[in-house]
Amino acid sequence: MKFAIKVVNREKLSYDDDVLLLDEISILRELEHDHIIHLFEVFKEQKYYFLVTELLEGGELFDRIVLKEAYNEKEARNVCKVLFEALAYCHQKHIAHRDLKPENLILMV
Repeated sequence: MKFAIKVVNREKLSYDDDVLLLDEISILRELEHDHIIHLFEVFKEQKYYFLVTELLEGGELFDRIVLKEAYNEKEARNVCKVLFEALAYCHQKHIAHRDLKPENLILMV
């Protein structure tokens, strides 16, 4: 199995940014949904956080849209369906994303 590791330099985080990151980690640990990235493990070192997640190799939705000459209704519908299912799941758990944009939506393939 392949994984992705996000490395966060703790020395570059302000106190508030550190609190926000830990909050995000806490939330991701609560979520189990096919359309939400799975966080397997977090390692906290003196200078870095290492977040081990599933590997999503499809890139950002934003990049995919930019590369296409046209984005048809069927493609938009499919993306919205997946997004709305994930959002409904989050909302059932009283979680709001607050930064939804194509750059923050990563595709599997």
